Amino acid sequence: GKEAVERARRAVMERLRGLGVRDLEQHIKFEVVYTPETWRDEFNLDRGSCFGLSHTFTQLGFMRSPNKHPDINSLYFVGCSTHPGSGL
Repeated sequence: GKEAVERARRAVMERLRGLGVRDLEQHIKFEVVYTPETWRDEFNLDRGSCFGLSHTFTQLGFMRSPNKHPDINSLYFVGCSTHPGSGL
């Protein structure tokens, strides 16, 4: 929730300060935060996973199901859980 977002934001700002970026926050005009719920609700991604769901070994790379439907001509599968990986 909001606490996790604030914790992550603070950690990023602290890291950037450590790298010498000391005045970033005063230059921020607006912020947008995407959460798994955002990805699920706004983009219809299963369980809010923007890069697809975790795969077993036999679902990696070339072992994934083909992108073309075997029975319906001209039907292709696209998106974050398809081969070759993070989308097509």
